[in-house]
Amino acid sequence: MSKEKITTYIQLYSGEVELNISVTNKLKKQKGALNKFGYIQVSNGMIDSKDCFWDNLQFFIDYGFGIFKEECAKELKEKGFKVKQTYKDIKRLLKQAEKLNIL
Repeated sequence: MSKEKITTYIQLYSGEVELNISVTNKLKKQKGALNKFGYIQVSNGMIDSKDCFWDNLQFFIDYGFGIFKEECAKELKEKGFKVKQTYKDIKRLLKQAEKLNIL
């Protein structure tokens, strides 16, 4: 049997937003460099979809709608996603992850 480490993620979904968070092999919050490690993907689920993908969860934890809009609105609009709804879904998922104690 291989001794390679298995990476484990928990996925949370809301609308078109998917939050993926790295957790321990016991499904607990990561510590150290992997604390709050993960990514957000926005997709409509279609095969020809142009998705948005961001891997800096701390940015979404730290900043409000104004900064989010400045940094993400152009890409979201170009790919056909609603900025305000995407922001609400991201915040909702982050709140749920905190409540589950995995972030």
